[in-house]
Amino acid sequence: MALAAMDTFWIIKENSHQGTSCNSGFNWCNYFFYNDYTFLILIIKYQVKGAYMTVDKISAKVQMGILKPASEIFEAIVDPKKMNKFFITTGSGRMESGKTLTWTWDDFEAEHQIKVGKIEKDKTVSFEWNGSGVECVVVITLESKDKSSTLVKITESDWPADYKGATQCMGQVEGWTHFLCCMKAYMEYGINLRVGSVIK
Repeated sequence: MALAAMDTFWIIKENSHQGTSCNSGFNWCNYFFYNDYTFLILIIKYQVKGAYMTVDKISAKVQMGILKPASEIFEAIVDPKKMNKFFITTGSGRMESGKTLTWTWDDFEAEHQIKVGKIEKDKTVSFEWNGSGVECVVVITLESKDKSSTLVKITESDWPADYKGATQCMGQVEGWTHFLCCMKAYMEYGINLRVGSVIK
């Protein structure tokens, strides 16, 4: 793999449930497995012509297929009355470009403001928030595969490529994976997985 110019990147590996480190050709790198996928290679230091170079930003990327049309999934995301069946407890309004909204989560006793960015009907939803403690941009992309199936992709970026940034990033990978699992359960089976999932 050429490393002369490199951005943060990610890979998918099925049927793995363990964390692994590697140093073959690298000074240091670490990647992590969540559920059945490897999502991120987080911090990579490599040597080019005797000079150490460091990837200085990292981002979270997850995806999952949902057996529903993109139009239904889009509405489930932008309409707070539907989103509270799998993600938030309350939302102060429908997601529309330029709006600033408030989301709450009773199970986590949390509240966040979001600034809605680009909205493209049945295709893209984006917003800014500090869900990880750092102001980041979230982009949710809907790729329609046929009339009854959609690939949902989520990216959140970005964090500094250091220990604190890696911890925050991996927390969001876990959170967005949970989001997709809850969305799939609700959209396909009408089940709200968040009920009783947080036990204090």
